[in-house]
Amino acid sequence: VALWLAVVASFFSSVTSGAMWHSVIGTGVEPDTFLSVFMLALLASLIPLVWTSRREIFNTLLVVSSLTLIVSLFQILLLLGNFTTLDIFNNPVINLIGKWNELGIFMGLGLIISLCFIEFLPWRQTKLLSVLTVSTFVLSLLSAFIINFNLAWLMVALAAALIFLIKFFTTTDYARFHPRRFITLSSVVVVIALSLFWFGQVGNTTRLLGTSFDLGTTITNLNNRLGIQMLEVYPSWGGTWMVAKSTLNSNPILGVGPNKFSNEWFRARPISVNDTPFWQDDFRYGSGLIPSSVVTGGLVTLATYILLLGTVIVAGWRLFRRRQTLEPLVF
Repeated sequence: VALWLAVVASFFSSVTSGAMWHSVIGTGVEPDTFLSVFMLALLASLIPLVWTSRREIFNTLLVVSSLTLIVSLFQILLLLGNFTTLDIFNNPVINLIGKWNELGIFMGLGLIISLCFIEFLPWRQTKLLSVLTVSTFVLSLLSAFIINFNLAWLMVALAAALIFLIKFFTTTDYARFHPRRFITLSSVVVVIALSLFWFGQVGNTTRLLGTSFDLGTTITNLNNRLGIQMLEVYPSWGGTWMVAKSTLNSNPILGVGPNKFSNEWFRARPISVNDTPFWQDDFRYGSGLIPSSVVTGGLVTLATYILLLGTVIVAGWRLFRRRQTLEPLVF
């Protein structure tokens, strides 16, 4: 229900935007239009109807995991040289998924799925599944490390922490509790992801064995040697918030309308942007989905996202309190 409230809010915001066709459909590929929000809500509503059994869920996750393995292996081999006949892969900013940040998120998804397999499923029972699971985990982790997208690391850290908590509270025998139960693969992934999220960005210097060490610069130098160029530019949190405050002063209820962030960016962006090489760039989105929705959908859309997040948290908490032992999938 909360998700469809976001669809309704997006519709009314589109109607009052002053450019209804642009906000409702646009060119058909923008993720911020009413059509995109509607299709996303429809897909989310159909998932429980399509996935009606554990086997179907497992098969879907297995396909995604296999695709992650294929993509990661393809990209790693591509770094050694373009073994294909396609000239497009000679471009250092191109990969099999799209942008490098998008590939980083995809690798993070594969890492999470393989971690679920390792922590919850009897993957050791079949040799093929064992090889697939371990290979996907290792190659996804390696690919995510090379790409080093901070948002992907944050996603991995949160998901791995959730996996750790679920396994800890559903399988721990408190009568035989031992502190070593905290040391699991999921907890190790949490530490790795948070370390790279905090210290893996360029300029975040840390001290290791008495020596200053810039992990982000080291990874960037590695990317340069491998021929990877990540040209990802988007507004900062501060710049997005400045645009949002300006929009809320003029259109607080429904915002300026879906797919119109770039209009507000040119009108209310920070003055300091004019002194950068990106002063004339057309940014269609801000620093994230929800911050951008404050500009395009106003307080009503923001409230629907908060309600959706609260619904997910409450549902997860109710499931968490049951502490039911997870039963392995039947192959």
